[in-house]
Amino acid sequence: MTDISINDVKEISKESTDLKKMIKVPMLLFVTGAAMLASLSDLQIKLITAVLEDAKEAQDYLRLVPLAFGVAYTASSTLFYVNSAMKYYD
Repeated sequence: MTDISINDVKEISKESTDLKKMIKVPMLLFVTGAAMLASLSDLQIKLITAVLEDAKEAQDYLRLVPLAFGVAYTASSTLFYVNSAMKYYD
């Protein structure tokens, strides 16, 4: 679809020209979502290290549990988005 000129697409179907213009929008959304989740994961890891440096009591370490789950979730979602983009737009 990317090697075909817009004039050739118009000959085949006039409605397909809009499709050709918007064909890569989902790929951009996948990659943008992966980048945003990766930055969120990085932020959570920095927060974990800050809490570990200042932790003095056992209750302080309990705050790390939700952050650890957040890192695991964002990391797995990042992999999903990147793999989906590669699968559909390779």
